[in-house]
Amino acid sequence: MSKNLVFIGATISGNKGSEMMLSTSIGEFRKIYPKGQFYIFSYYPKDDLKLIFDTSNIKIVNATPFLILMLHSTRGFLNYLVRKLKLEWLFPKISWFKNHNVSAIIDISGESFNDYNILYLPYKILCVWLGVLNDVPVYKLPQSMGPFKKGINNYFATMCLKRCQRIYARGQITADHLSMLAIPKHKIQMATDLGFAYQSKYCLLLKKSTEVKEIVEDLVNIKNSSSNKIVAILPSVVKLSMDGNSYLGQMYSLLDYIMKLDYQIVILPNAFRDNVSSLHNNDYSLIEHLHQYVKSVSKRSPTSVLFSCSTEDIRSIVGISDHIITSRFHGMINALSLGKAPLVLSWSHKYFEILDSFELNWLDIDNYVEKEELVAKFEKLVSQQEYYDHQVALFQSKMKLEASQIFHDISAQLSDQE
Repeated sequence: MSKNLVFIGATISGNKGSEMMLSTSIGEFRKIYPKGQFYIFSYYPKDDLKLIFDTSNIKIVNATPFLILMLHSTRGFLNYLVRKLKLEWLFPKISWFKNHNVSAIIDISGESFNDYNILYLPYKILCVWLGVLNDVPVYKLPQSMGPFKKGINNYFATMCLKRCQRIYARGQITADHLSMLAIPKHKIQMATDLGFAYQSKYCLLLKKSTEVKEIVEDLVNIKNSSSNKIVAILPSVVKLSMDGNSYLGQMYSLLDYIMKLDYQIVILPNAFRDNVSSLHNNDYSLIEHLHQYVKSVSKRSPTSVLFSCSTEDIRSIVGISDHIITSRFHGMINALSLGKAPLVLSWSHKYFEILDSFELNWLDIDNYVEKEELVAKFEKLVSQQEYYDHQVALFQSKMKLEASQIFHDISAQLSDQE
């Protein structure tokens, strides 16, 4: 039987990890429900409409936090009252979700319910509460969650998460955090990241931009003509906002080492918004800064991608690179999915959880690692890249199967509810 689903908490534009998870989710559910209708509740609706090229059975709904609060939540609250008072016969069309025959809300919100991003807590609450108000089951797809040491986060996380149909914990640390909340244990399930189920055919954007094709060709020519190696770097403005000059110092140390090796450096964004000055979901200024640093020191000019690109674009560059350094979570996922062990400058337990699944947690570098140790770890990775890539390959099939199984699990639950 076909199902109509709402996807919330992820967009096509901005963060490419978000795009990757959204594309994967819709791609997998399309296989299960080929005649289903899929609604993307987007907080960047105008940008998403410009970028999406595959609109068959997909509709983008304007769902900025303001509209969710003022329109969808208000209608949801009225629908809740109507249900409680048993007045559906009098107000049959008050619920948007009922009018569109929505079977479930698929919540893909990143960095959900943790003590670090209290500013975004209201939005995370709304994503779940829409389901509560409209009597629609909410499935919280794999994300890192917790810690829950702050009272306000602990309270609202418990209030919302216990009302979800299923919560997928993306790793053991997240599962341990969730176990501290008053949530029924049967609702929590261990899972891996959705990105491991990604396939090229799932991409909702144009497959590859002309500019990226040219960059890939140039990089291949560099490798072929000089037998030189390519190092892909995916920095993060989120990491910069948390660790500031300490993070920049780590990046400078790695760049200095790479320049001594005379390797070709390519800096690319896993979060980018064209013509937007805001740093939210936008690594432009940081990439430009690192580009200028390398340019001022090295005779070899770096290759920097200073425009928005798709998951496919990013994977085409990561795929031909010999070594990867990333602070973007889904930069790490892309590398691992393509069989490459990356060095990860992290800021959250979410990186460790995934690397630990590959028995590569030594590649997780936090803010307290001294520069000498940092360079030594990268040097070790460079010298044994083939060995660690082989180690990644040992776990790839398992991760892909686990990620894909999530969607079949949800489908089975929806069938049981009929």
